Amino acid sequence: MIYAVIAALHSAVLALPLEVTPVGLYESRNQANRLGELEWRGGFAWNAADKRFGGISSIQISGDGKTLLALSDRGAWARLSLSHQRGRLTGVELNEIGPIKMPKGEKRRKFNFDAEASTAFGNQTFLIAFEGINRILAYNISNLSF
Repeated sequence: MIYAVIAALHSAVLALPLEVTPVGLYESRNQANRLGELEWRGGFAWNAADKRFGGISSIQISGDGKTLLALSDRGAWARLSLSHQRGRLTGVELNEIGPIKMPKGEKRRKFNFDAEASTAFGNQTFLIAFEGINRILAYNISNLSF
């Protein structure tokens, strides 16, 4: 069963410090930068003390590669900025984080806010699939500049 609810993704947005650690394609072989036909362009491990951050289930990257929207098992969304130099990913910065808003009148519980997948639908709508209560909700993202 699919439910469609148009709501704003924003709700009680708070930024927090993000610990960012560069990672390579192979920890043991620093010289490797290819995996078959794929060329390694950079990577980072992210960590934050805030319990809202972590358990990332879905990410979407803007067409210009500068913004990443992440959804978590913990019922949160985060918007991050990505930096690039000469085609390589060089930095990640957390801009904002907040809870995924539930439909009107619905309380937030682990079984109903566990986001598992997402996709952009047009220019202003973001579809999020949830686990627990199997459903897809539609969110207005026009205020995220995504």
